[in-house]
Formats: sequence, structure tokens, C-alpha cells
Amino acid sequence: MGLDLYAKGYTGKFSCPYSTFYRLRRAIVRAVYGSEMERIYSIPYKIYNGEPTQEEIATWNERCDDDIDILLLHSDCDGHMYPAQCRKVYRKLKNVEVEDDSFSIAYSNKELFARLLDILKYCADNRRMLLFE
Repeated sequence: MGLDLYAKGYTGKFSCPYSTFYRLRRAIVRAVYGSEMERIYSIPYKIYNGEPTQEEIATWNERCDDDIDILLLHSDCDGHMYPAQCRKVYRKLKNVEVEDDSFSIAYSNKELFARLLDILKYCADNRRMLLFE
């Protein structure tokens, strides 16, 4: 079980376990916003049914970009992103460098991030929906 990203006509591949996709999104948060925002992003995942406080939500909303939130807050098991959404996310992330974590030798954050950027760009350039399955 895991996440597969697809787009009509896309010949690349993006597939990984859900937990790996979560770690990739945490790495994106850390690279873009820093460790405090990573901590806030991780709350619902680290504490069963955990919720950030109103202050943490306000901090997130104040510091974080709505265009990047399209990806960060998207379901990791189903749904889609429209080409315009892919374009917004791609433009915000194309110059970001994520760090690898030491959790998995099978999946590199840097490699997965490059694949993610590739499919986002493909969908934006070719007006294709990005499908999450």
C-alpha cells in the first residue's frame, strides 16, 4: 500500500509508501519554513487525533503560503490537483532544496522531491490533472 501519482501521458513514475510521502512533506516544510513549522505540521500525525492549538494554527496561517498548502494539506491517498494548482505549487517549490532523512535507504527525499517537481511541472505545462491514488 502506498501513494501513486499519475497524469495522463506522463511517462515518469512517482510511487512510495504513505509514510515516506509524509516524511517528504515534512522535509518540504522544514526546507521552506524551518523546524518550528515542521513541528506544527507534524502534530496531527504524532499524536493520535492530535490538533494544533489556535495559536499554532494562527502561526501557520500567518507564515505559510497558501499555494504550498495545496500540496501539504492534500489527502495522501486519493483525489486530484488541477493544472493551475500544480503550476502554483511548482513555482513555489522549484528552487527549494530538501534534505534527506536517515529513516529510509530505499527512498531519498531528494530523489522523490525531484520526481514530484517533474510531475507537477508536466501537469502544469500540459494542462493535465495530477491524480493521487
